[in-house]
Amino acid sequence: MRLAGITAARYCEAMSQENVEIVRAGYTAFAQGDLTAVVGLIAENIIIEGQITPDGQPAQGREGLLANVKRVGEAFEDLTYEPVELIDLGERVLARVRVSGTGREGIRGELNFGQLWTFKRGRAVRVHNYTLWEDAINAVGLI
Repeated sequence: MRLAGITAARYCEAMSQENVEIVRAGYTAFAQGDLTAVVGLIAENIIIEGQITPDGQPAQGREGLLANVKRVGEAFEDLTYEPVELIDLGERVLARVRVSGTGREGIRGELNFGQLWTFKRGRAVRVHNYTLWEDAINAVGLI
């Protein structure tokens, strides 16, 4: 199949690399406090699975994602997310993320976890959070 002079395989390869760049841009925007840019990268009805929040309250959609970010942020004095590794899986991107911060009680912590992002038409439509990186790579068959 050819699309505007390129093969379908090359189109899919370009789109999957674009998805990796979308995830990278999202983490960069988040680190800079630009939630407007983050919101522009995700679908309004994004499905959120395996949520990692201090209160364990599940939330869905773009507003739910923002509510989760706010609840997590309120539990910490400072908090940073760093994408350590981004693995291109076509319409999905597996991200190994290091989150570190200092809680309101002064206790410092760090966690490496996984997120599996699914994309359609250039927007994230699903994110599955894995508390352990090993669970994330196992879920996509990389172990």
